[in-house]
Amino acid sequence: MAGLGVVVGGFSGGKGKLLLFAVILSGSGFFLKSTDLFSRGKPDTSATTSHKTVTSEWRDTSKSPNAMEKQSRAWGDAAVRFGMSFGIAMIAGSLLRVFFKTMLTVFLLTGLALFLLRTQGLIDPFWEDYFRSAEEASEWAATHRSSVQNFLSGYIPSVSAALIGFGFGLRK
Repeated sequence: MAGLGVVVGGFSGGKGKLLLFAVILSGSGFFLKSTDLFSRGKPDTSATTSHKTVTSEWRDTSKSPNAMEKQSRAWGDAAVRFGMSFGIAMIAGSLLRVFFKTMLTVFLLTGLALFLLRTQGLIDPFWEDYFRSAEEASEWAATHRSSVQNFLSGYIPSVSAALIGFGFGLRK
């Protein structure tokens, strides 16, 4: 299997920029969710009484800071979901790409060895049990398809960002 240097080196250039963008997007989302950007603040005690009354009355009755704070938290939550989904899926796609390359090589070499051993009469076929269990697995997957579909439909934006990140991770 390829070393860690190959996997980390795969994030240079465009992939590195996309991954950095995902990290910045998630970080900004965490910032928007966790900070109190639109706080009402403490009333100004140094102002005159009429000015203090108008200012504190505006702070207590204005819906603008509450709406902005609510919107900030909503955007922050969306940014965290998109950024994290994209970044994690991109890393997973890159790792999966390396895994597929390695497994394809191992699979082809094993298949060649089995073919040669079978043609020489050294082994008997043993894969009938495998084909039977594969059929059972496909039947099980078909029965559970609707529950997976319902789960994924609730997370369509995050899943789309994850799929896009996964695709970029699989790209060379």
